[in-house]
Formats: sequence, C-alpha cells, structure tokens
Amino acid sequence: MTAKELKEQLSKEYPVRIEMHAHTYPVSPCSEVKADELAEIYSKEGYNAVVLANHYILSLPEFNGLDKEQVLDCYEGAFTEFEKACEKYGLKAIFGAEIRFTENNNDYLIYGV
Repeated sequence: MTAKELKEQLSKEYPVRIEMHAHTYPVSPCSEVKADELAEIYSKEGYNAVVLANHYILSLPEFNGLDKEQVLDCYEGAFTEFEKACEKYGLKAIFGAEIRFTENNNDYLIYGV
C-alpha cells in the first residue's frame, strides 16, 4: 500500500481530526502563537476540533501579582478569544487545562472542563 493509499484509507476510517493539547500566547509561556493564528493553522491542516489546554499554574511568572480569581479570568478570557477565532474558521474549541499541583512538577491534562 502506498503512502497516498494509506492516507486515503485512514481519512475514511477516521474522518475527525482533533488536536488534544494546544497552547496560546500569552497565557502559556511555552507558546508564541495567538488565538487567531492557532485556529487558522489547525483549520488549514484539516482539523475539526482543538483542545485549548493552556497552563493553569499559579506560580507562573506571567501571573506574578495576580490573585487566583484574576488568573482564572486571564485563563477563561484566553479560551473565549480562542473559541471566537475557531468559529471564524469552522473549528470546534474544547476547553481543557494543563495543571500542576504544589507537591511536584508534574503537569496533568484535563479535557472538557
């Protein structure tokens, strides 16, 4: 089976493409991509949905001086902005989170928050 045939077969068997772990700038410091640009990229690549799992870690330097409520507002605002961008490109935005507890440096992904 050629690569082209395999791609066609997989597209028929698995018609939905979902990115399960994406971040946007400036909420997640590891990202350099803003909401609209991220939605455009995944749309052009043929995705149907994207889980925005920005970092929700209170100790990030980006959140210095903010209380928990203000951090949550930033986080929710980033998703709202991404959701609007996804609508423009015909994508489904799914609310997720990448969290870290104070006991260790492990990150945990949560989907469909």
